Amino acid sequence: MDETTDRASMRLLHFEDCRAAIDQLFEDALRSRGPSAFQEFLDFVTQFNNLSLYNTMLVRLQCPGASAVGSRKQWADHGRSVNPDAVPIVILHPFGPVRFVYEVSDTHGRPLPGESRNVLFAEGPVLQEQYSITRVAAEKYGVKVVETDQYGSLQAGSAACMTSLPETVNGDAQFRFRVKVNAKHDLPTRFATLAHELGHIYCGHLGTDSKGRLARPEKAIGCTERIGG
Repeated sequence: MDETTDRASMRLLHFEDCRAAIDQLFEDALRSRGPSAFQEFLDFVTQFNNLSLYNTMLVRLQCPGASAVGSRKQWADHGRSVNPDAVPIVILHPFGPVRFVYEVSDTHGRPLPGESRNVLFAEGPVLQEQYSITRVAAEKYGVKVVETDQYGSLQAGSAACMTSLPETVNGDAQFRFRVKVNAKHDLPTRFATLAHELGHIYCGHLGTDSKGRLARPEKAIGCTERIGG
């Protein structure tokens, strides 16, 4: 009886952690993007009509920008295989504890309808050196650039102010901003994403740096796109 009670208590704690994380997701979205964040969530939900609302929230929480998810078997039925190093998305399973699913960018194989029409993809000749130089130059303005494999195929990147959690390099150079780039995208797309997110920062959409070198929002001209595009 005690073992059963302990398992039930652990499961309740797991649900509470999920609930708290989802609440935080909504709070952050509303604070940074306003009421439009709720409409974005509704648009996201409609993509996953085979999942419950709660499981859809778990997918969004673990893999922002996810476009399609499925189990290994479901992807195999569509002629695709899960990449060996793919990190699963954990959702709840009816009559069981959890279920592992994978986002389409963590699979390979038979092309899916419309896969090549992703508007985030960029084309053109880009050298790795150009990308690396741009990353190094951003550090001079207190911008840390990181690549992440936690984004789905519909999330190219994001930019954020790090005032609450400053990061340092060699103990002295402080990063005020952070740009995340989807590591699953090819080099031209990653370079275009980096340029896009740096544009938000350099136009002052996230505030000025410690030396006041970046334009303030009211002085920025022609840079009205929402952050995280």
